Amino acid sequence: MKTIQTGGRSPASATLAVASQTGNAKRRFARAAYAAFALVSGALMGASHASAEGLLVPSYIYPSGTGATQWSALATAATSVPTTVILNPNSGPGTTQDANYVAAVAKVRAAGGKVIGYVSSSYANRPLSAVVQDINTYQALYQVDGFFIDEMTADSTTAHIQFYQSVYNYIKGLSPNYTVTGNPGTNVPEIYASLPVADQLVVFEDSARHYASYAPLAWQANYPKARFAHIVYAASAAQMQTFVRNASGKGAAAVFITNKTLPNPYGALPTYWSREVSATAENSVAHSSNKLPPWTVAAPLLAWVVLAGGSFMTPPGWLIALMALALAGAVFAAVHHAEVVAHKVGEPFGTLVLAIAVTVIEVALIVSVMLSSGPEKAGLARDTVFAAVMLICNGIVGVCLFVGGLRHREQAFQAPGATAALAVLAALVTLTMVLPNYTSSTPGPVMTSSQLAFAGVTSLVLYGCFVIVQTIRHRDYFLVDSANEDVHAPPPPARVAALSAVLLMVSLVAVVGLAKVLSPSVEAAILNAGAPPATVGIVIAALVLLPECLAALRAANADRIQTSLNLALGSALASIGLTIPTVAAVFIWIGRPLELGLGPKEMVLLFLTLIVSSLTLGKGRTTILQGVVHLAIFAAYLFLSIVP
Repeated sequence: MKTIQTGGRSPASATLAVASQTGNAKRRFARAAYAAFALVSGALMGASHASAEGLLVPSYIYPSGTGATQWSALATAATSVPTTVILNPNSGPGTTQDANYVAAVAKVRAAGGKVIGYVSSSYANRPLSAVVQDINTYQALYQVDGFFIDEMTADSTTAHIQFYQSVYNYIKGLSPNYTVTGNPGTNVPEIYASLPVADQLVVFEDSARHYASYAPLAWQANYPKARFAHIVYAASAAQMQTFVRNASGKGAAAVFITNKTLPNPYGALPTYWSREVSATAENSVAHSSNKLPPWTVAAPLLAWVVLAGGSFMTPPGWLIALMALALAGAVFAAVHHAEVVAHKVGEPFGTLVLAIAVTVIEVALIVSVMLSSGPEKAGLARDTVFAAVMLICNGIVGVCLFVGGLRHREQAFQAPGATAALAVLAALVTLTMVLPNYTSSTPGPVMTSSQLAFAGVTSLVLYGCFVIVQTIRHRDYFLVDSANEDVHAPPPPARVAALSAVLLMVSLVAVVGLAKVLSPSVEAAILNAGAPPATVGIVIAALVLLPECLAALRAANADRIQTSLNLALGSALASIGLTIPTVAAVFIWIGRPLELGLGPKEMVLLFLTLIVSSLTLGKGRTTILQGVVHLAIFAAYLFLSIVP
């Protein structure tokens, strides 16, 4: 769409220029590798959430008189459906601030909507400096949430791709929270999404007559529907209802349908605007989680039935296998319910839900195993916590960066939050698992009761301060910035979220019980295999971290690496900050020794992990290479644990 200023203070008019280019980018080896991985992970993780419908409105309407009323209608729409409004004062930002636009933008944003600034690119023929100037002007004059890059090419020409990638990188450099929507107006090669050149692409902008036969390209199915939008003009009221219902099936999560026609379909809202908002809101609700999938209710209940059966007898082989399946079902159910609760409470509070929940499991397993065993298990807490740190910082983070890099090439996150979490983690692991080797009150890796108490209190204080920073003082350091269906989907109703919270607890307790019953069989299998005793700690850590691993992997797969890092680093901090104080308190109470100091080999791996993590998290952007490095360290840890 191309806008033309008509003079005075009248609305900016709009004419349409739709590119006709189509094409398919060849799938690279990385895409093939990712597809193979997705077949496996998809079977484990189940179907993703259905996408929510939202509105992407080209509001080229001057907000005065009847125009002000229409902007108020946009604000009202934003209260019931995800709404993004395209701001276009003068075929761009203009040169001076307009108070009417300032007020209109503020009203939409206050209602929960987003406003993005219109920037023409003239099919990459406009000088890059002019595009940048428009972006800077919007930033100076108006409070925008991102930018709408119009007249985007739809071909595979290298110079064009580089042009739009430069624009995208410049905008993200100003703020990673800015949303970039590109408008080629037609289907494009996959490289536009995979680089990406925009967070969201308008892949259809044409009349209702052509939309009836529109079909997305096959590669779009590999991406969240919120990465795509459709704009349709010259549509009747009946067509509007049909198009809103069918947009998701055609691969888009955001739509705008209008009965207005050329040469100016965006100079006023459609006459059926209120009905379009209602239809979109109904579609949005229909795609949101108003009901829990039956399996997420049945799995934890069946796990309890199996657990009850195993509690009254020595489990035979078939029952052990059944309990293992029930454990897996309870873990997957816990992942689903934790994500429902997290979506309800929002970031970054949501990621704390699963982090604290799995730590409760970890503490319960460690304490139960250690209290039921002799002095030979005095180092189980250390082995399990260290295994958790390695699994999280190298295993989970490595897999997420690898998968995210394969699919999205490069992913952005909030570096201030990640580095703050890493600083707390470095202090925690050093004080609790390195320092015990160098204290002189008691020999070896054991601390005195007073030293244990100090380490426990310090751990709690550090973790508590981190939680306050994450949730209150600097919450913006941990917020997600990504165009995907889960971010824009309406939160589940309170009733569904409350039921998920209950079922989350039921699932987690079932996981604890089943893991405890299965632990003797696991220990026997480890000993029969000739593996070192420390392997038991790895198995416990892997069991309790499985829900978070899957949740983090799903987030990375959906281009939400910020959520993956929130989950991973938050879990690592909770694992030390809550587990060590609890276990220390128990062992101080019963007067038994607790080994916390790591061996030389483990300290080398720990320091290598901290150094590499600081390099990975310091820039705010990740690639597949960083994932490979972390996975290599994780592989070394596993190999040296089995072959010391």
